[in-house]
Amino acid sequence: MFICKCGRTFNTQKSLNSHAGHCDLYEKNKKELVTSKYKNEDGLYACECGAIFNNNISLSAHWGHCKLRHIDKPRKYEKGKMSGWGVYSIEEQQKIRNRGLDTLKQKRKNGEIVYIPYKHTEETKEKISKSRQKMLETSESHCKWYEVFNGKENIKVQGTWEKE
Repeated sequence: MFICKCGRTFNTQKSLNSHAGHCDLYEKNKKELVTSKYKNEDGLYACECGAIFNNNISLSAHWGHCKLRHIDKPRKYEKGKMSGWGVYSIEEQQKIRNRGLDTLKQKRKNGEIVYIPYKHTEETKEKISKSRQKMLETSESHCKWYEVFNGKENIKVQGTWEKE
């Protein structure tokens, strides 16, 4: 049961909340405001490194780059320096690629990676070709087909360019 200061009782919090808009005696429970330890008396946010920000979102964004907060953690990149493949010379890049290829070859040799390239048989290729041709002939949205006599028999061609 939820009871208002005016004396009315409600079965649900939702009912009490809708009543609160009309009742002069209803008092909302005020939560204690938690203040940030980084907020100063001027309403600005300050990092341990001394940088000052207007709001906590800017402070949070700063923390991703703050050198003081990352003393114990090595950085993956430094501001203003290239990262990724751009930091390596062409020769170093080739060495890294070759090392990766050597590892892959070794894993294949040991049986850790089994790679069997799949090749279609002539029968399968013909089956695929016929089904594709049938789909193209019956498809309304695809190009138009024409029957043309080639000297021996009537053959089907795709579009006006092939017809001519």
